[in-house]
Amino acid sequence: MPLQGLLVEEAQIRTGHANCIEIGFMPAGQVVGILNEIKPVAEIVEEIMHQYEQTVEALASTAAPRP
Repeated sequence: MPLQGLLVEEAQIRTGHANCIEIGFMPAGQVVGILNEIKPVAEIVEEIMHQYEQTVEALASTAAPRP
C-alpha cells in the first residue's frame, strides 16, 4: 500500500465505467503478518464490540459537558 492501487487504477476506472462487477480489485494481505490464530466470527465480533465500548467510554471522558 498505496502502490497496489496505482497498479490497477486504470483498469478499475474502465471496469467501473463499464459496470463490470465480475472483475475487480480489492487490496488484501497487509495484515497477514499479524494473524496467528483462527477464531470464530462470534468471538471476533465480541472483541470488536468490547473495543468499541472502551473507545466510546474513553472519548466520553474527554468531551466537554453539555450545557
